[in-house]
Formats: sequence, C-alpha cells, structure tokens
Amino acid sequence: MIKITAIIVTYNRLEKLKKNIRALLEQKYVPSTILIVDNNSSDGTQSFLEELKNRNELVHVCRLAENVGGAGGFSYGIKFAAKNFSDDYFWLMDDDTIPQENCLAELVKTVVFLNGKFGFLCSDVRWTDGEPALMNVPMPTRDWNYYENSDVIKLKYATFVSVLLSRKVVNKVGLPYSDFFIWGDDVEYTTYISRQFESYYVKSSVVIHEMANNSAPDILNTPEDRISRFYYDFRNRFVIERENRGSVKGNLKATVYSLNYLLKVVLKRKGLKKAKVIIKGSIDGFFFHPIRKYIR
Repeated sequence: MIKITAIIVTYNRLEKLKKNIRALLEQKYVPSTILIVDNNSSDGTQSFLEELKNRNELVHVCRLAENVGGAGGFSYGIKFAAKNFSDDYFWLMDDDTIPQENCLAELVKTVVFLNGKFGFLCSDVRWTDGEPALMNVPMPTRDWNYYENSDVIKLKYATFVSVLLSRKVVNKVGLPYSDFFIWGDDVEYTTYISRQFESYYVKSSVVIHEMANNSAPDILNTPEDRISRFYYDFRNRFVIERENRGSVKGNLKATVYSLNYLLKVVLKRKGLKKAKVIIKGSIDGFFFHPIRKYIR
C-alpha cells in the first residue's frame, strides 16, 4: 500500500480548514497521515486542532511561533514529514482546498500507471461553480499529450492546490524557498522539479478551491487592504525569471513586467501605494537570492 502524508498549511481560516480536513477523512483512499502546519493562527484554530489530534490518530499538528507564509509553511511541513514519518509521498494543499471523494485515489492510480516515475502530480482545480480555478491553471509542456490515451498531461508547473510528490524527489531536489513567504513558491518549486523529472496533471483527480472570487490576482484591481501582498509577487518574480532565463535575460524580463504594471498604475491613476509596492518589490528582487535547503 502506498503511504501518503497530506500536508495542509493554514492561517486564520478555521471554517475552511474544517471542511478541508473533513474531505480528507472522507477520501476513498485515506492518507496515512494528515499534517496541519498552523502559521500561528489566532482565530481558534489552535484549540480546534488540539482537540482533533486527540480524537484522531491520523492527525498531527505543527504550530509555528510566527506566520512564515505559505512558502515557509510548506517548506517546514515537507521537512517535518520527511524526518518524522515513513510515508512514501507528500500531498500538498492550502486550507481552502476541498478534495473530491476520489481525488487521492485517482492520484494513486496514476502513481501506479507511471510506476512511480514522475516529479509531481497535480489535480484538476475547480472553483465552487465547477469552472476552472483561474488562479491555479497549470502550464503544459510542448509534448503535453505524450500519453495520448490517458488522462494525464505533461506539465512545466502547477500550484500547491493538490500536488503529490515523492520522498525520493524531495531528497533529490530539496525544499521550496521558504524565504519567498508567499507568491510564486509553488511555481518556482514545481518548475524546478519538472526540469529534472517529468511531471503531470491528472484530469480525473478533482479538487475545489474555495477562493472568494474566481479570478487571477491583479494589483490594478485589488482591494486596499491586500495591496502590500503584491510586493512578494514583484520581488519573487525576479528569482523565477533568472532561474528560467539566466541572470541578464531574467532580470530584464522581470523588469519589463514591473515597468508595464507601473505604467498602468500611473496612467489609470490607481494610487501611490500600488506604485510604491511595485517599485520596492522590483528593486529588492534584483538583490534577492534565496538559498535552496535540503533534507539531511
């Protein structure tokens, strides 16, 4: 039997987390371990998880001393699972991910179909209305239909909304960049994996991503209280582009992206705060060089 640790990172979304855990426990193929990484939530998550782990032996909890973001949470969770559990695979997802009943079973079927030879597998991510989740559209490779009679598609990258990877791959490639905090850590990590191991989307494995809106994030239209989050988008993009294109071309590509948004902010009079976030994120991106950490 293939043993799998589900790793969920949560922060102040208790009701979403409850639905996520319920869906995990109702899977046709139940994970061997459910590890919840709590980013120091303050909404009652701690007491709920303490009670839950006392009632269910599958559940393990890591409560962090501070909020280290999704990137830090997944990096910590993968490392903790690799060191403390014997499971063969790690299944990553956000706390607002609701796996459908046969989601993990279909991923496991694909593990068998591929004889375990892959970098990562990802599910078909849908929004609450059944439409594709626009925030979680994976990138196919040029030879995406390599297995033309199967429901798997070769990928360049995916997001951490139901991604399955093996202990063997983690030992080889290391961990996601915890210093990213949020934004792009999943794209960077899955791209890094797919350069070394062929990776796939599994159409028959479905999850619902319960985001507030089904839209890709855009600083031009984001509410005032969420503008500061885009700092990480512009900063981390420099790392991703450098890794994909090399130092000079990567910095140039990321700079053009930033200037394009800065021009739109100015022309559409979207506010000084947005312009400052773009400029600061871009300048810091030039000097941002996170170090890959490995499990020893």
